[in-house]
Amino acid sequence: HFEGSWTFTALSNGETQVIYTVYSKNKSSIPKWITDPIVQGSFWRSLRDLRHLAETTAPNAKIVGN
Repeated sequence: HFEGSWTFTALSNGETQVIYTVYSKNKSSIPKWITDPIVQGSFWRSLRDLRHLAETTAPNAKIVGN
């Protein structure tokens, strides 16, 4: 079982804090050196999709970072 979520918090200075949380409920029998690249790939795909969504729904928003 694997879950990830995005949390958005509006800050008083007009910026938004974005937190990505991911966890697994079950201890895996597969070594971390195998699962970590899969988890990281999932994160980067999720981040890419989030950025695309932000750019298409709020084209004037300032996106910091690459």
